[in-house]
Amino acid sequence: MLSGGAGSCCDLGLTVFMTTLVTSAFSLITLGAAFFYQSPRSTKHAARNFCLNQSVLLVGFLSYLLFFPNKFGALLVFTVGSFTLAGFYILRELMEYAMFPKNETLIYLGLVQSAFLVGDALGSPLGTSIYTSYGLKVLFSFYAVMLGGSTLAYSGGYHYLKKKNVVKM
Repeated sequence: MLSGGAGSCCDLGLTVFMTTLVTSAFSLITLGAAFFYQSPRSTKHAARNFCLNQSVLLVGFLSYLLFFPNKFGALLVFTVGSFTLAGFYILRELMEYAMFPKNETLIYLGLVQSAFLVGDALGSPLGTSIYTSYGLKVLFSFYAVMLGGSTLAYSGGYHYLKKKNVVKM
């Protein structure tokens, strides 16, 4: 979502030079956030912080949709998205390592990676089609709904497995 294509910074009226600078800044934000999310304070309660992390991004989308449906709001969403992206990957992986049986971890991680690649392959054309046909506001609305639903489903599955004493955290 941050690197060109539909919903890129060029579509917000920024020059290619400014888009390059902004995209580089987003990358640095993600890199800096990785240090934040790898701290023991963050990883100790991975499931709770995962939900919090995803909620922050959801608030970013809702802020754009309700209060800042302009260039500034879109840049705010991209900035928040850059920060929360690191948390999504780090915390989700910690939850997965806790959920999967030790002797079958590689199999499950392979399945998760395959599912991610399928989602990535489907998400790009779907997101591009939504953006091209309906614009950034509808795309962000769709993404917010998908984000909320997937966060609830993933957290629900984690807590279900925890209740069944499968989760080791």
